[in-house]
Amino acid sequence: MAEMGWYRGELVTRINGWASRHRRPTAGAIEHEESLGDVIDRIAVVADRAFHLLMTDDPSGELMHAAWTRLAEEEVAYGDLVRAVADGRRSLPDVPVCLWKGYFGS
Repeated sequence: MAEMGWYRGELVTRINGWASRHRRPTAGAIEHEESLGDVIDRIAVVADRAFHLLMTDDPSGELMHAAWTRLAEEEVAYGDLVRAVADGRRSLPDVPVCLWKGYFGS
């Protein structure tokens, strides 16, 4: 399990590095509170849960509905963020790799 946390941390760091290299802050843009890597990591966690339930739970159950609703909400929020960044209304934070969330070694 610790290895999975390290791997997730590595992926988030790489995504954040890519986002930092392509970052174009716009004057007046509101900085998003999460890094792009954090957003994508959260979507992956929610998707993993939804697909796990699809394989192990009642397809018509409340847990299934809640998990897939949550995944749909995350997808909509991601799309909104992408549009807001593209339009210059939001910017992504520049996250130093060494300060990222502490996934390494914890």
